[in-house]
Amino acid sequence: MMILAEITPLALEGNTRLAVAILMGILFGVLLIKAEFPLCKPVREALILKNGPLCKTFVLSIGAGALLFYFLNGSGIVNYHVRSGYLWPSLLGGIIAGLGMALCLRVPITAVAALAAGKIHVLWVILGMIVAVPCVTAASNWLSDTIFQWGTKLERPEHVDNILSFSNPTLWVVVICAVVVLVLQFTLGSGVEKEQEKEKPEK
Repeated sequence: MMILAEITPLALEGNTRLAVAILMGILFGVLLIKAEFPLCKPVREALILKNGPLCKTFVLSIGAGALLFYFLNGSGIVNYHVRSGYLWPSLLGGIIAGLGMALCLRVPITAVAALAAGKIHVLWVILGMIVAVPCVTAASNWLSDTIFQWGTKLERPEHVDNILSFSNPTLWVVVICAVVVLVLQFTLGSGVEKEQEKEKPEK
């Protein structure tokens, strides 16, 4: 549990930090299950753009999370806790992560939530994530000498006091997410039509 508390960006100390991290984890897990993120079928439909509500929930959570983090960081409740980024390694890592998600229909947090919800078959996904940690550690020297040399280090994000400033990355994230949600709303619909179709009695 102490390890979990150490990787959180909460600007708290001691048992308070641990308790808040655990409570936030439980709350986030409940929200994930309610949104059906830990379930295979909804995630598969979202990946092939057939599940409008889930796609919109995912994009909306990114925008709302960025906005919430911005204000919490400004008030000193949370801190930036990110590694230095590199453009090409990040793109390559994103592709690998996307392939892993498409193969497993899970990401680490949804795998843990699915296991907590009683989906025992997700153990193989969690086992794969556990095995990946020592593999990455073993390959870290090779990665540092090769992939991490494919470009300059990305600058650390700066906190901009004015939320409406065009130089504020949070504003761009929120605007882009809002546009994507609107596009999904008019292209994939709300999902109400499918539910009504299911409820219709067969003739």
